[in-house]
Amino acid sequence: MTYKMAWDLNKTLYRYDITSPDLIRFFLGGAAHESRDALTEAGWLSEAAVRNWCLRYEPGTSAGKRLGNTQPGDGYKFRGAGYIQLSGRSNFERFSSEIGDPRIISEVDSAGYVEINYAWEAAGWWWDHNDMNNNIARSQRQGLSNTAIFRQVSHGLLGNYYGTGEPAEWSDRLGRYDEVIRIMG
Repeated sequence: MTYKMAWDLNKTLYRYDITSPDLIRFFLGGAAHESRDALTEAGWLSEAAVRNWCLRYEPGTSAGKRLGNTQPGDGYKFRGAGYIQLSGRSNFERFSSEIGDPRIISEVDSAGYVEINYAWEAAGWWWDHNDMNNNIARSQRQGLSNTAIFRQVSHGLLGNYYGTGEPAEWSDRLGRYDEVIRIMG
């Protein structure tokens, strides 16, 4: 981890009040799976494969409509970026407005710009705007185990906040969460 990356992570954790050991573990475990060590959606694939993948987010598709994509090319331009994969024109516009950087929207490759400049900030912003800290606190008050809470976090990251059973790719998600626990103690 580079100095800048560590600085950005710490700044994000503080800014979005992700400060208890449990919250940090849930956040980092989720980010480890969502990013899979790449800072844009499917960053481990070729550009052609990513562009093809992002067609599912174009205007007119159900996912594109849900994400506020309105212009041809929005699926790729506003593809998942950052450690929690902020996605969609509407999320990028809100993020841009709230942090005060209009270049997030005006760049030809908005996701690439977020990747370089706001990888942790975008993740923290998403976490905050999806009320993850309060959702976790509520689950802790209910006495759920940390594994059960991380399952809920994973469902939330998938946009299915009330999902039951194992979320998609649960074994990888849980393995990355367990790795965070092992490293943090």
